[in-house]
Order: sequence, then C-alpha cells, then structure tokens
Amino acid sequence: MDPERARPRDADVEARLREAGAGSLADLLGGDEAVRAFSDLAQAADTAGAGGEQVLVVPGVMGSTLGLRGALWDDVIWLDLVDIALGRLAWLSLDDGDPRVEPLGVLLPAYLPLKLRLRLAGFEATLHPWDWRLGLRAAAEGLARAVLAAPGRVHVVGHSMGGLVAQAVLALGPDAVRERLGRVVTLGTPSWGAPAVATVLQGTHPAMARLAALHPGHDARALARDVFGSFPSTHLLLPWRDRWRGPDLDHPSTWSAAWPAPRPDLLARAREEQAELAAARPGVAGSLLQVVGVGQPTVVALDPGDEPDAPLATTTSTDGDGTVPRGFAELDGAPTWYSTASHGALPRSLLVVEAVGDLLRDGTTARLPSRDARGPDPADRSRRGPPGPDRGRRGPDPREPPAPVEPPASREDAPSEEAPAGSRWSWLELRRLAQEFVGGADPEPSP
Repeated sequence: MDPERARPRDADVEARLREAGAGSLADLLGGDEAVRAFSDLAQAADTAGAGGEQVLVVPGVMGSTLGLRGALWDDVIWLDLVDIALGRLAWLSLDDGDPRVEPLGVLLPAYLPLKLRLRLAGFEATLHPWDWRLGLRAAAEGLARAVLAAPGRVHVVGHSMGGLVAQAVLALGPDAVRERLGRVVTLGTPSWGAPAVATVLQGTHPAMARLAALHPGHDARALARDVFGSFPSTHLLLPWRDRWRGPDLDHPSTWSAAWPAPRPDLLARAREEQAELAAARPGVAGSLLQVVGVGQPTVVALDPGDEPDAPLATTTSTDGDGTVPRGFAELDGAPTWYSTASHGALPRSLLVVEAVGDLLRDGTTARLPSRDARGPDPADRSRRGPPGPDRGRRGPDPREPPAPVEPPASREDAPSEEAPAGSRWSWLELRRLAQEFVGGADPEPSP
C-alpha cells in the first residue's frame, strides 16, 4: 500500500486531536469544523475518566473498519473509497477473499463522540472493534475476551448488532465473564432482527447500488451474492422466527430466482444461534437496559414482488429508528427508554449519550421517556414501496441500472491510485454510504 494513502490508526487520531496539529484530520473526520469540535471534546476528556469504571463500547454491524494490518500503517478496506474503487471490496468475502482481513478500528465519526463523552462523565471508556462479518458465537467470544482483559468490573454499551453481541455474552457467556460484567446498555439493537436486512442480501438496499457504482466489475446483485451473502452476520440479522409474521424467509420459493437469496447453510446456522439466545435471554432480560428508536421511516414488512422476477417488496412505517422496527428491538422484561434519534444517530445524540451515562451509573434515567408515548404507527401511515428502505416514498425500480455516482468536482478528487482516501469528495461519498447502511436521516452533529 502507498503510505501516502495510509490512514492514521485510531489511537493516533485521538492523540492528534488532543494536540494543536489536528487540522490534517479534516478529510477523515468530515471537515475543519468537525475537527475543531472533536479536538475540543478530546482535550476536555484527556484526563477525565482515568481510574473510573470500565466501559466497552461495541459498534454496530459495519461500524468497525476492516482491512490489512501492517507494521507501520494499515490498509483500510471497509470503509475506504479508494479501496472500493480499486475492486478490493471483494477481499472482504468469506468465500475467497483475503484471509488476512481483520478489524483495525472503528468508524470514528460515529463512535468517538460516545467514547469521549462517557469519559467526561467519569467512565474509562474504550472502543471495541470487532469483525462484524462473523456469526454471533464468534463475535461474543471476542467480546468475552475483551471483558476478561479489562481490569475490574466492566460495563458494556452496544450499538445495533453490537448490542446483540453484548446480549449473548450476558446470557450465554462463561460464568467467569458474566461475573465481571456490570451494566449492559443497548442502543437500537435488532433483538429480533430487522426486515431491512433482506434488502442487503438480495442486493436492493440503496447502499448496495451505490457501492456497486463505485466497485468495478460488480453490480449490486453480485456484491450481495459474492460478498455480503458470504457473511454469517447478514443471515443472523434477518427477522427471527419468534417475531416474524411475514413470508417464510427460510423457504427458497419466497425469494425470486432472479435475485440473490440467503444461503441455506448460513441461514441454518443463524437460526441455531438465534434460538439459543432467544431461549437464554428471558433469564437476564431485567439486566438489559435498552434505548429503542422510534419516529423514523422504517422497513417493517416484506412481501413477494408483483412480478415473478421481482425481488421482495418492503412496507415502511414510522414505528422504528430507520433500520430496526420498534417491535424487533424491544425485549419483554427489559427496562426500555425511547428516543427519536435515527438508528445511526443514536450513539452520537448528546441526549442519548447523557442518558447512557445515567443508565451506567444509576440503572435508570429521566432524560428519555421510559415508554413510547407515540404508540404504534397507525396502519394507514404504512406505505408499500420498492425494495429497500425507501423512507416511505416510491423510488426507482431496483431492476433498473443505478444512477451514476455524481462525479468529483476535479480530477484531483477522483478516486484513483493517486487520489488520497480522504479527499473531500471521498468523505461525502463515504458519509452517504454509512448513512444508507445504518439508516435514518442526516445525523446530528457528531461531537
């Protein structure tokens, strides 16, 4: 890898944010204004939290960077625009990708504010990168090792699938690990999966078309089949049988032969992991503190397409966080609080982070309502749209070729071997991709 394209490691980013020379991070973090806000927060949190109770922050699916670790610098593949444009997204495949791929860090704009604010609240917060391609057991084993490696009692804050991994450690982990766990707080966790994940597996999620437009030699269907379809995690996050009232997602006839579908072996393994966790969770539900998102247009149902070669169609309502429907997030017996922040904005919302601090310290919070005052979204506000989280509006037919990606303003900004990964156009494109995968509208300002 060209060292000029190397990204600084997460620890180096934090160190530079605490110093005067953080301006060079503008491309990585989203502009000069964002760097100033991050830098102020990092400097304020520099010594705060030292000696406080340990907190592990577990990102959601696709929230950890993946790539090749080097002696001096790392080659980040997910999520790096240049590597995607060079065709390296295929390296992530668990079929025939590069076996050296490992978690390198986290998407800092998404999770660094949560870590720093928890430090300001007096906690010794640490980010826990993990390989989100893997199944639940493997991910839980990694988190269990991190808990044992930390000193003293360890709290866990898990966002999205990271919360599902935390649930598995609490419910199924070895006694030695569970004895070390403090409080477990989950943010926007798909406790029963999420219908929108089906659109990733069949290649109709909006971000799949955008990735395909950037990735040479692959269309959205090929990426879904060859890359994302090789991940146990995408199968694990399909709606669980316990809560699903839609078409039988395990039966091949439900899925159009013209579009990718779940792999039977990975789906069978996911169903085993789902059943194991579902059986164990009732015994620990009272110890799981949940923040659930509501009020955002969310895929809540799937139906067969109108034509034989059509992919599954989606129905949206505002009874969710933009990615996870409320009913797929809530656990019976688990204390629950509600936020109108979108799925991706939950770990960045100042109000939510302050509430998390309360929950870790006291086990309760008055900053968020403890019941959803909105109630379920009325049926007449649900809308049937094209496959993918269309935010309640009809969009382009996914069977049509995706619209070309907006070209960069200048040749110097184009994604190529010569262009740095952190060009301004790169940042904007990566932000669009990240938002489309995690769901919801433009997030609140990060720091």
